[in-house]
Formats: sequence, C-alpha cells, structure tokens
Amino acid sequence: MSTANFLIHSRELSQSAIIEMYVLDASNLMGAAWGTSEYVFRFCNQLNERGQPMVWQGLTYAVMPIMATGFGESSDGPAKRPTMSISNVLGMATGLIGEFKGLVGARITRKRTFAKYMDAANFVSLTNPNADANSYFPDEVFFVERKTGEDSELVTFELASVLDLEGVMLPRRIIVNNTCTWKYRDPDECPYAGPAVATVNDTATNIMANDMCSKKVSGCQLRFPKQPLPFSAFISTGLNDA
Repeated sequence: MSTANFLIHSRELSQSAIIEMYVLDASNLMGAAWGTSEYVFRFCNQLNERGQPMVWQGLTYAVMPIMATGFGESSDGPAKRPTMSISNVLGMATGLIGEFKGLVGARITRKRTFAKYMDAANFVSLTNPNADANSYFPDEVFFVERKTGEDSELVTFELASVLDLEGVMLPRRIIVNNTCTWKYRDPDECPYAGPAVATVNDTATNIMANDMCSKKVSGCQLRFPKQPLPFSAFISTGLNDA
C-alpha cells in the first residue's frame, strides 16, 4: 500500500472530527527514564487547518503517514494486538529502527480528541474558544512486540499490551529481601567507584581483581559506611515474595 493512500491533508477541521495522534517513547531502550525528551517522538497523520503540524496540549505532532488498526478495548477473548504501519519514504522509520534497537519494547501511546478541543494554534484565526486540553479520550498504551514488515515505503509493527509481551514476567522485578540486583560498579546501577574493598564473602582485600560485592547489606555497608545504602532489594520482605 502506498503511503499516499492514507495521509490526510485537512485545511478545514470539522468540529466533530476525531484527531488521532501517536507518541513513540523509546527512552527505556536507551537506559533512560520513560519520557526522556530526546527519545520521545510525536506523530499525527493529519495537518491542521493552517496546513501545519498538529498542536495538542502545547506539543507539536510531526506530520507522518500512519495507518493503525486493531485499537480499542475488548472485554473478552485474547488481548488486542494492533498493527501500525509508518511511512518509510524518507527512511525515517528505518532510521528509528537502527538507532533504537529495532524499537522492540518501545511504548506507543494513542491519543484522540475532537478537533473542536484542539489548541488555537491549529486554526487560521489562531483562536479557538472551545480549546480544552483536558477533553480527550482515554490514552491507549501499547508496546512494540515485533516488526512484521519493512520496505522502502512502509515499516509495519505488531503491538501488544504490557501484559501480553512475550517473555515478560510479572512482577517484572522479583522481590527478594537480601540480595542486591544491581550490577556492581555500574554507573547506571551500583554507584560505587572507589578502591578494592572486599571479596564476594566480605573478606577485606586491596586487590582490585578480587574485589567483588557479596550482594548483601553487609557488602554494601563496607562500601558506603557513612551514607544511605544504594541497596537494590526489599529488606523488609520475606525471603522471596515474587
């Protein structure tokens, strides 16, 4: 299917028209917190009345031909797995795939509202007495499960809910009471970067090759004697509350 077949150009927004927008958040794939601005991309399959990108809640949604099917709530049967096709004519989708680890696991949020509630910046008059940033349909959040197709025109993804991702265990993090789950001497996890302290059995050592954390509170205390412990476990729980 050609991307030109589903890009909508709108010069006059019908007040009852539903505007559909998408937010792609790849922050987690880069080891960052959700919503880190440099890894968040906003798209809309429609131009505003001024022939420019849509503006919603003060944020601009770049014009991008998108075709999505399978959204909506279901009270029975298997969880929905929407599909999303994104234009690849300029190679942008391929670029995102290459930069963000195939985009598998990235969060996709579908946002919808009526045109009459859109920001005033979308209208030729630059005014809209009905503008209301708090009037919108509930967000629908899915995650990229896998890429199902890619060519010079389109890249297509299958999406899944957070409870339906293959290989995802809930709770995502097993709750244990005295085993730190962080990687020792990792700037993104364990912050210790000092000299050698102790072996894996908490025996003192000054040899860096033998310096290994026991992953216990005692090992953490040896490295951080005068400050709150950066201990990644749940000390007040039972042995294993997974």
